[in-house]
Amino acid sequence: MKAVGRVIVGMLVIPFGLFAKGDTIDDLCEYEQPILIQEYWPVLSMDPLLTENESPPILDLILNEEGKTVQRALLTKLAGHDLQAVNLMVSQLQFTPAYACGEVVEGFYRYRLSTYFFPNTKEEGKYDSMPVTRFSLPSDVISNLESVCYILGTRQFAFELVINESGKVEKLKAKNAESKAFQKAFLKNFFDTVEFVPARLGGDPVPLKMHMHINLQQRIPKALLDTSPRKPLPKRPPEGTYEAGETHAVLLSFYGNGSVRNIQFLTVMNYEESLSALRAFRSWKITPISEKYFSGKEMQVKYTFADDEPEAIVLNESLERFMIPPKPSKQAAPVYPAHLWRLGVQGVAMLVFVVDKQGFPRNIRVEVTTHRDFGRAAISAVETWEFEPALLNGNPVNTRVRIPIPFRLRR
Repeated sequence: MKAVGRVIVGMLVIPFGLFAKGDTIDDLCEYEQPILIQEYWPVLSMDPLLTENESPPILDLILNEEGKTVQRALLTKLAGHDLQAVNLMVSQLQFTPAYACGEVVEGFYRYRLSTYFFPNTKEEGKYDSMPVTRFSLPSDVISNLESVCYILGTRQFAFELVINESGKVEKLKAKNAESKAFQKAFLKNFFDTVEFVPARLGGDPVPLKMHMHINLQQRIPKALLDTSPRKPLPKRPPEGTYEAGETHAVLLSFYGNGSVRNIQFLTVMNYEESLSALRAFRSWKITPISEKYFSGKEMQVKYTFADDEPEAIVLNESLERFMIPPKPSKQAAPVYPAHLWRLGVQGVAMLVFVVDKQGFPRNIRVEVTTHRDFGRAAISAVETWEFEPALLNGNPVNTRVRIPIPFRLRR
C-alpha cells in the first residue's frame, strides 16, 4: 500500500525559561538549567518497582560549575549493591553548567533513573557479584533515544537479555510490541559496541539472565507525596565567604502537591552561598495546590545573612507567580520531505525558540533532529505559527519553549 506521511501538530509546548530582565532582583534575569549530556545505566540487584519505593531511584543533585555532581541526596531508600551502583552512576553523569544572570553558577537537578538492568527474582543473592555497566551514553545517544520515543509515541519499554561470561549481551528479546519497535529503532546494534563486567560465582565469570527497563515518563515522585509543609532556611556560609546584609533571591517552582520541582537563581551567588541555598530550598514544601498550571506555583524568596544568625533571614516571600504556558492558536503542519517519505524514513525535530509577548515565534533553532531536512521542514512551518502568549500573574511575557515535532509514516 502507498505510504502516507503524517506530521503531528497540536502537541505540548514545553516552557523552560523566562526573559523578563531588569536592573533589580524584583525582575527575573535569564536562567539556563543544567542539561544532561552523559548518562549511565546501572545494574541493580532487583526491580525497584517491586521494592517499598515502588519507583526507580530518585536523587537531588547539586552540580558544580563544570556540571559534575558535588552533593547528592537520595529521595528513595537504597543499600548494599544498589547504593554502590547508584553512587557509581552519579560519578558518571555529566551536565552542562547552570547559568544565572549571564554567569556560570552551581546548579540543581532532580534526577530520576529511567533505564536500568536487574536479574530474575529467583537469582537474587545467588551470585558473588552482579554485572557492572562499563559504558556511558553521550548526549547524541540520549537525544536519539528521546527521538525514538517521540516517533513511537510511547516512553516505556521492557526487555530480557543475557550478559555472558565475557560481559557481552546475548539473546536480547523485547517483551511487547512497543519494545520490539524500540529494539529495531534504537537497540538493533547498540549492544555490539558496549560491555559489562560479568557476574561472578565461585570466583569465576558466569552468564546471567537479566531484565532491562526503560521508563521516561515523568511523574511526581512518591517520596515527595507527603503533606507536611516545611521551609528549612539556608545555613550561614563559612566566615569570609559571604557578605552580611547582601540580598539573595531564588525562584522556586513546585509540583501540584507543593513539593519543589526546580530552583532558579535570581541573583549571582558564590560557591558557598549557592550550595547553602540549594541544600535548603530543595526540601521546601508548601500547602498542596492546583495542578491546573503546567509549572504549578512559583515563589520568589529574598533573604540575607547576618553574622550573629546561624540561618538566613527571610526578607520577603512572594507566592503569586502563576506561569500559564503559551498556547498555539495557528498551526500549519510541516511538509514531509519528499525524498525521506519515498525512502520510508521517520524521525523527529526538537525545536527551541522564544514566543514573544505578541505570540510570535522568534529565534527558532533546531536543538536536535534525526535528519537535517526534518529540522528545516519544522522550522519553515513554525515560522508561520501564532500563539496566545505565556502569562505570568496575568501579564504576557516572553517565554523560551521547546517543541518536539515527530515525522511519522503510516501505511
